Amino acid sequence: MRKTCLALLSALSLFLPTTQSSKAFLLEELTLFVNRPSTTIRLEKDSSFTVPTDTEKGFGISYSVENFPVIPDVRAEYTHLHTTGSKRLKEDLTIADYTVAKGTKVGTKLDGNNINLTLYYQPLDRLNYDFLNLELGINLFFIDYKVKTSFNYSGNTTKTEDDLSTVIPSFHVKISCSPTYYLNLFLRGAIPFSDRRENKEIEGGVKYFLNSQLYLFGSYAYGLSKADDVDGYDLKATSRVFSLGVGFIW
Repeated sequence: MRKTCLALLSALSLFLPTTQSSKAFLLEELTLFVNRPSTTIRLEKDSSFTVPTDTEKGFGISYSVENFPVIPDVRAEYTHLHTTGSKRLKEDLTIADYTVAKGTKVGTKLDGNNINLTLYYQPLDRLNYDFLNLELGINLFFIDYKVKTSFNYSGNTTKTEDDLSTVIPSFHVKISCSPTYYLNLFLRGAIPFSDRRENKEIEGGVKYFLNSQLYLFGSYAYGLSKADDVDGYDLKATSRVFSLGVGFIW
């Protein structure tokens, strides 16, 4: 009889909130990282223009809080992107109120301050099983690009500046596993809601734990963001990003 009761209690525990000590309090995580990006940003208005990106660099910070009762876990990630470049136009181009002639050399500087805000649940937590983890939720991608352009017009150097800001929602999915105590492998994806504002991304990476609260990580991500009528432009950006960083858990 005692064994039967224990078996029933064990089965019922699968459907109750986890009682594991590490899940009984808020879990916070902070990561700092540098990026080596390869980005293509295409702007369309009266004509189409691909922003030249001869040099690119980026860095970021991410902070998450988990194990809230009832409400979803939260992760906020800030990424800064800086690019500079120049190219000669292969066809006439309209920039602001200027029609720039074919063959004109155009220089650009782009600064991007982007934020990913993710609200998610971890349904496998209730199984009290640490080898495998799953995140399901919603992601809001806040894009903020400042594009500065310079070119020669009628014998004078002309400069223009455009601010491009929008928000793109998507579904968030992340799966991770820990084959050993020191190693964690993860795969994350963003799945778009619609075709007019679209954010697709897939990222794979590895974390190596130096101890229970400190780890090093590396990842590679491919992303495609597309949005119509962003401050008068249709925006399409593709990125391939290699990241290295350090993480802290407490």
